[in-house]
Amino acid sequence: MTDPAAIARESPGFRGCGIVTLLTDFGLRDPFVGLMKVQVHARCPGARIVDLTHELPAFQPAAAAFWLERARHWCPAGTVHVAVVDPGVGTERSLLAAEAAGQAFLGPDNGLLGAVLASESSRVCSIDLDSLGRFGLGAPSATFHGRDVLAPLAAELAAGRVHVADLGPTVATWTPSPLPPARPRGVGRWEGEILLVDRYGNAFTNLPPPPHPGAAAVLVAGRRLPVVRTYGEAPAGAAVALANSFGVLEVAVVKGDAAAELGLRAGDPVVLERA
Repeated sequence: MTDPAAIARESPGFRGCGIVTLLTDFGLRDPFVGLMKVQVHARCPGARIVDLTHELPAFQPAAAAFWLERARHWCPAGTVHVAVVDPGVGTERSLLAAEAAGQAFLGPDNGLLGAVLASESSRVCSIDLDSLGRFGLGAPSATFHGRDVLAPLAAELAAGRVHVADLGPTVATWTPSPLPPARPRGVGRWEGEILLVDRYGNAFTNLPPPPHPGAAAVLVAGRRLPVVRTYGEAPAGAAVALANSFGVLEVAVVKGDAAAELGLRAGDPVVLERA
């Protein structure tokens, strides 16, 4: 039988570069994020920790899946990503370790990693919680796997002491991404929904941007909005749609809060019509 750890060592794939990103719904009021960072630095003192965000909507893996899949494109090869939005912590759900596009990903098997794994050729392992003693770890708590499992293992990966395949058995299936796909409905019409709202009140949808903004319109919250190239093409207070910097169609109010003014929230329907 082929040893998956041996395959990993022979593979030209992941090689830790010392960068560890953290993406959670923990917020910064409590010490949860700080304790994860301590665990990384204790095992890899030279690690460079990047806080992608800790203000994700609580208990919603879909928003985390969106941001992780987009953010990783801006990170160098060898980056280790730790993503924790985990309402099922301590249950029978697995923890996954994956290697994709030269980067490593650690997180719960609740769909959070699904968008990344669906878009890349990946090696995916189920972290063996019964064998953490191999890495000098004790039994984890039932409610804080980010601190007790994922952060220490991220440090080991970043330091180059272990490979993804060392962390547990290879698996062929995992929970798919919870992000809903846009649906074509006839010629030039797509139906989608709002995925998340950013701090400006801009609503990110799952709709693909049209190739010609001026020849399209977006229907949302009972209104028909023009599609523009950038915010500056419309006056302050105007409601518009545009292709944002993360590759999806966004609903915005210029110098305003689209979510508040249009009453938008995650899950609301949106339609793109192309001329």
